[in-house]
Amino acid sequence: MSKDTKDFKKKITDYKLRLGFLEKQPCSHEENLSFSQYLHNGKSLPEDVKSDCSPGLIPTSFFRIKDSGLKDSEIQAYLLSKQFFEILRQGEQLNNIKDSLKKQEEAVKRQTELLTFIKNCCILLTGFLFFGILSVLVLALSKVV
Repeated sequence: MSKDTKDFKKKITDYKLRLGFLEKQPCSHEENLSFSQYLHNGKSLPEDVKSDCSPGLIPTSFFRIKDSGLKDSEIQAYLLSKQFFEILRQGEQLNNIKDSLKKQEEAVKRQTELLTFIKNCCILLTGFLFFGILSVLVLALSKVV
């Protein structure tokens, strides 16, 4: 069996353990001693016996992986409900993003209105300044003549 296949099988087994489709059944003290001796002598463990020990170390406790007894229909129902609730959660997240974007859009609209008001005030003040300077020039030229 290739390394990729073993890695894939291990990932699937870990996933099934996390979801509760498989269960860890601890080995007895005698079995632990026996399996430790197997590994010490260079033998491999039986297919259903595993250990949580780090690679490179000889483990002292082992467990067997057992089926949880769930029917295929129960597993399918669980997976479908998990997918359904994940879709609902994503829908809620999308609604939150939508609401956030609406608030940002309203804030940008208010900022645009404020900037337009400031621009109009600047134009008005510039007009007053222009007419003020023009009137001063007219008055100054009228006194000169």
